[in-house]
Amino acid sequence: MVKKKAQRGSGRRIDAKTGKGTQGSGPYVRELCEYKIRSRITWRKLARGIGVAESNLLAYRDGHYRGNVDNVAAKIRDYLHRAMQRNQALVIPYVETTIARAVQEVLALAQLEGTIGVVYGPAGIGKTLAIEDYCQRHGYAYFVTASPAVRTPSAIAREMLYATAESRGSDTTSRNVRRLTERLYGTESVVVVDEAQHLRLDALELARAVHDATGCGLVFCGTAVLYDNLTRHRDELLEQLFSRVGFRRCVSDEVPPEDVVAVVDAALGKAATKQIKKYLLERAELGGLRIVTRQLKNAARMADLAGESLSLEHVREAEKTLMV
Repeated sequence: MVKKKAQRGSGRRIDAKTGKGTQGSGPYVRELCEYKIRSRITWRKLARGIGVAESNLLAYRDGHYRGNVDNVAAKIRDYLHRAMQRNQALVIPYVETTIARAVQEVLALAQLEGTIGVVYGPAGIGKTLAIEDYCQRHGYAYFVTASPAVRTPSAIAREMLYATAESRGSDTTSRNVRRLTERLYGTESVVVVDEAQHLRLDALELARAVHDATGCGLVFCGTAVLYDNLTRHRDELLEQLFSRVGFRRCVSDEVPPEDVVAVVDAALGKAATKQIKKYLLERAELGGLRIVTRQLKNAARMADLAGESLSLEHVREAEKTLMV
């Protein structure tokens, strides 16, 4: 009796949770499953990143794929290689700088007093990082980001509702505001709107109305354009908002040297030589802490690609890659 040839892919069984399978499992399946567990990513997002249909990726994972197996395997290999390179990038931990403390002080006061705060200053000095850190560490602190696409009353109402209720309102603006008000009322919360210079005047007023109805703290953070908009229209459209501002903080574009040193030490550890610190202190004058962190990351990547230890030469070379 002649045995039938086993069908392609038969006997391949993969546990999607552990990534364990038989020796007949396809190439890179175990590595892909392990990466999925570590990164907490969905199969749909994995498939999108790899460049294949989700159904095809799942079939490949389970050993039932009938297409070009080698092509899918190559795409998975390239994806995992890119992920490994991303993980090798220099990670700069959050540092509580003097600028961060100044920003967070306004957030804390606004939340405690249930009033409106305004923080403004140049880009790249760490305002957003300070806001993110505060909202992660404090209960009932919600982070919203305005943008050219989020600047109208309806758009900011949806974003505020999503931040507080984890559900994007798809109803009318008035109903979304009603849901938002019910969510915030009596919670002693604070809503921080970053990049608020993008908001139209009526969107600023809508946020102020939510503050009035709920008693929650409200902080607008942005560039000097934000403060100009508030002061220019203080006696017209924004009279009520302007009169309710309890705390204002202008963040200087001059980054204190101790902030630069703290960031470099946190990023490089023992590799943070006096020469590198001195060099980056001068560079901070060109674009604040953002320019310093970008230069450090680019320098670390260059050193890694060259198989060398990070040095002042890499830091100097990285400056050529920046828009300064």
